[in-house]
Amino acid sequence: MPVAKEIAFSFRRLARSPGFTSALVLVLALGIGANSAIFSLVDALLFRSLPVEQPDRLVQIGMSEERAGGKGFNGGASYLQYRDLSESTRSSSLLSGLAAFSNGATLDLSTDAGETVRVSGTLVSGNYFGVLGVGAAKGRALDAEDDKLGEAQPVTVLSDALWRSQFAADANIVGKTVRLNNRAFTVVGVAPAGFRGTTLEEIPDLWATLSMAPTAMPDMQQFKPFERRGFSWLDLIGRLAPGVSDTALQAQMDVQTERKIGESATLPKETRDSFPWARVTPASAATLGAERRSEVDRLSWILLGVSALVLAIACAVAAGLLLVRGERRQRELAIRLAIGASRGRVVRELLLESALIAAASAVGGWFLAAWGLRAFAAAAPAEFAIPVAAASPVSDPRVLLFTILATAVATILFGLLPAWRGSSANLTPALKNEARGAMGSGRTRFALRDGFVVLQIALSALLLVGAGLLVRTLAKASAVDLGFDADHAVAVHLDVSRQGYSREAGQQFYARLLERVRALPGVASAALAYHVPVQERSALTSIAVTNFTPPAGEEPRVAFTPVSTGFFETLGVRLLAGRDFTEADGQGESVLMVNDAFAKRYWPGRDPLGERVLNFGKGGGRVIGVVPTLRNTGVRATDQPFIYVPQSSFYTASVNLVARTKGDPRALLPVVRAAVVSLDPHLPIIGARTLRERVGAALAQERVLAALLSAFALLALALAALGLYAVVAYATELRAREFGVRLALGARPAGLLGLVLGRALTLALLGLSLGLAAALGATHWIAALLFGVPETDVVTFSSIAVLLLAIAALASVIPAARASRLHPMNVLREQ
Repeated sequence: MPVAKEIAFSFRRLARSPGFTSALVLVLALGIGANSAIFSLVDALLFRSLPVEQPDRLVQIGMSEERAGGKGFNGGASYLQYRDLSESTRSSSLLSGLAAFSNGATLDLSTDAGETVRVSGTLVSGNYFGVLGVGAAKGRALDAEDDKLGEAQPVTVLSDALWRSQFAADANIVGKTVRLNNRAFTVVGVAPAGFRGTTLEEIPDLWATLSMAPTAMPDMQQFKPFERRGFSWLDLIGRLAPGVSDTALQAQMDVQTERKIGESATLPKETRDSFPWARVTPASAATLGAERRSEVDRLSWILLGVSALVLAIACAVAAGLLLVRGERRQRELAIRLAIGASRGRVVRELLLESALIAAASAVGGWFLAAWGLRAFAAAAPAEFAIPVAAASPVSDPRVLLFTILATAVATILFGLLPAWRGSSANLTPALKNEARGAMGSGRTRFALRDGFVVLQIALSALLLVGAGLLVRTLAKASAVDLGFDADHAVAVHLDVSRQGYSREAGQQFYARLLERVRALPGVASAALAYHVPVQERSALTSIAVTNFTPPAGEEPRVAFTPVSTGFFETLGVRLLAGRDFTEADGQGESVLMVNDAFAKRYWPGRDPLGERVLNFGKGGGRVIGVVPTLRNTGVRATDQPFIYVPQSSFYTASVNLVARTKGDPRALLPVVRAAVVSLDPHLPIIGARTLRERVGAALAQERVLAALLSAFALLALALAALGLYAVVAYATELRAREFGVRLALGARPAGLLGLVLGRALTLALLGLSLGLAAALGATHWIAALLFGVPETDVVTFSSIAVLLLAIAALASVIPAARASRLHPMNVLREQ
């Protein structure tokens, strides 16, 4: 039979059972769609090469206090180091080009509508796009002429996403002017769609040259970034010259560093020991920082593994349903074999039906993946570890290819065994209409169907345990004592440096704003702070303190933040000792406050009041107060030493305004916003939220993972319940004659009900046992994500066991009840 006719014939056979076919398509579409969505989310992180020319020839170069192979930190480079490396590598012909870039420049973009929005920019050397081999989709890329210090005109290249979202994909955007940080920039080009730079730490909205750093990063200019050799703010990326390997480049750079150290013999030993060593890393391995890379990779593989388990469960359900259907068709298949059809042909035709079902499922799964990815991108918080902005669209050829491969694998997994079993139909029992024995012994047939049910329940139990542990983690983290009152308070982030404010103007603006907010009706107190608790961002400094000698070779580093008067009152924090800051502090003697963890670590058994931290002010900052240890850098953070300094003596252009009210904090947000606008209508207000919402954002990682894993686990549970119901219902139908005889001989309906339920619960218990045993061995993969919950949490494991057994009972009670209501005479007459 021609292939076209076989396909048409298979379509007609499937169309005769629309309910059965639709159920199969839906089950498999959910499994395939989940895998396509997760693959598109992690593709750029795990599999996709950088979207540049010959990405395998790119290397990232960092600077360290130790040579390659040591444990020293692999950090960035200063501008002067970049220039030196560029000259030395050019002269040695090791690199065909070396470029520099700096991520994370936050800029205020003024739109034509008069709004000011915050965007992310990357500052790059003029040869950046040339080294990467990336051109512009519209206009041109940046070049060396755009990057002359003190001479260059402000120009920018927009990302495709920003061009579409803020400029409505204006075809005439090239040559137009946009205002960034209140300065006019000319748009010279639009980057290709999908180009996001060479790292995933920050997904830039636009690119500008390094020469624009004073405008793009005004708060950094106090450190003289173009003049200080020790100020590292750049990442370096180079293209290997033909025939040069990254190991050869590393070796040559080590030789050059050794030569420079030797030439610096007259310098102090401390200077020679801290001479920077260059470290070469393939660019593909440097898209994320080492610490974040480990976390993101772990999360990505967990999500891929979970989605693969969902697909495996869907395939097991589909295989079980096809086995049931094959047994119903045994008479038809036996007759076809009897009249000359080969077993291979029957297998081929049954596999073709499975392939058609899988193809329809792939289409449905693709639409589900597209919808799911859009919904996740819209709902995922910025704090989520995996950069959602880097996700590949589901229409990407790589994602489409993955979907096709997943569909092909699924077809084999759910279609091959039922097709093989269907082709082994025995003619004699089939023609006698005997269900038992038609396809082998009842024991073997039942063991096969039961095996799929056990597999479904086991995999569901594994997913449910993982989801349960993360849900328990979220509950534990949410109940943590933060050390401050997060209710009835709001916080908004402001940064006046990007609007051209000088230090003096900024101090005056914040003083007027604080005075105005404190006078607002309903405001109990208000304060300013660089850092608000449970945020990840904080300033770090090395310290030396009185009456404490650190271990040899160690230099304590502690987080600190400037705060205004009233900060602790606004957070609802009571001092443990000493006094709070006053308006007079910062005008004379340097003073500061520490938390309880700081006092216990550096002055155990001593009164911290009057002690000094020698790095703050002339003669050091004197401790005037001690406050409780707050969860400053995250909900999980405990016992972290922290220093608070008066804002009047440590100005920062970037601050958080915190205000407390006795009423609904949400009602306070528009009032505070109006106060800011009244002083400067062009100053953007970033992250205006209640403090309780900020705490919730700190738990974004736990919340998103718990939601994702719970959704997958519940989907798996529903599929397993469907599979169990189908098998129990069919097994009950096969045993109708047996049940009729039992009833005729005096068996009670309740006994038949218990018989069917007992069989179903036996399968559920076996699958549950296997699943919980597998979970005991697998939970270490998510151990790093847990908080306050052990990997073998008894509450989680026991709750999952009860839930699964209850679902199994519900799934089998309908066919069991049907069996108990059979009329023996009707059954025996039909048989």
